[in-house]
Amino acid sequence: MPYHNGFTSSILGALIAIIPTFIYIKVAFVNGIINYPENALKQHKRAIKLRFLLTLALFALVFIYFRQCNFLLLFIVYIITLSAYWINLIKLE
Repeated sequence: MPYHNGFTSSILGALIAIIPTFIYIKVAFVNGIINYPENALKQHKRAIKLRFLLTLALFALVFIYFRQCNFLLLFIVYIITLSAYWINLIKLE
């Protein structure tokens, strides 16, 4: 589907950034805010590992199943999505 190549690549790039972030939130804050720093750090480490592995898995799936994907556009949208995420965190301070 050459006409949808750019659109599909853009959507996939954004999803690869957004889905692991939502999984991180679910794992890191499964019990809400934790008063004990040791427990909060354990959940954060578990969530970060899962987020990293999920990001790798999603990139692998795209590379395997979407061979006609515009990979440059995929990476650009992925980086822009992550940048927007981090800039938003900075602006909240």
